[in-house]
Amino acid sequence: MRSKRIVITGILFCMAFTMIQCASSQKIDDIQPVLLSEAYYQKWMSGIKGGGTGFTLYLPVAEGKQDIQLQYAYFDGHKIMLQKKVNENVFTGKYENLKTERDIIMSDDPQKEHKNTLPQTEKIPFDLAAQECVIAYSKGDKQGFFKIQKLQEKKMEAYPMQIKQ
Repeated sequence: MRSKRIVITGILFCMAFTMIQCASSQKIDDIQPVLLSEAYYQKWMSGIKGGGTGFTLYLPVAEGKQDIQLQYAYFDGHKIMLQKKVNENVFTGKYENLKTERDIIMSDDPQKEHKNTLPQTEKIPFDLAAQECVIAYSKGDKQGFFKIQKLQEKKMEAYPMQIKQ
């Protein structure tokens, strides 16, 4: 009887702890602290083998307080660091998906295949729909988040191959 009570108390404690964790997750602000004019992303593709693919985010700030810094963007399942362009009011972030060929061991012996490594996947703290983006910003010592509902996509940019000289 006493062991049942201990087990039930333990289960209730775990459930309460889980709910507290959910409540402390990232809160997205209802109002954007800055006004973005025509925020968009543009996919790109390298013209050389192994150059990879990716996309660049463009976040032009139309109005807003100068003390607000955009730090990260959460988009398409990735966390992307944002940087402000010099002498412009535009923040950009670049995601690169470099194509690296991995050696995969295929064998009848499971012990040999055990040396294969799983691809690394990122986990972002937001569940986002297609073309939704969450921006992390700071204002002084305060951190905050706001959401862009529909980030526009511009035509893909294909970089040409470099000519060997």
